[in-house]
Amino acid sequence: MQRMIMSHLELIYMNRELKSEHERVADFVSEIKSLRGIIPICADCKKIRNDDGYWVQVEKYFSHYTHSQFSHGICPECLKKYLNHGKDR
Repeated sequence: MQRMIMSHLELIYMNRELKSEHERVADFVSEIKSLRGIIPICADCKKIRNDDGYWVQVEKYFSHYTHSQFSHGICPECLKKYLNHGKDR
């Protein structure tokens, strides 16, 4: 009898864990769907219009939806542009 009770308790525990994992997967799918559509982005400053109609920085937008963090650097083309800025004058 005790063995049957333990098996039943294990099933209850596993069912709770499975439900929790299912909710996490559903959240991830929801995030992916929201990022899959067309994203309105400013052609000049590259800010993105969020669901509330506000324009936010690209980093803030993606950090909100993907929980990612950004590090900033400068690509070789931009570095060359900034180093040569003013030399043409």
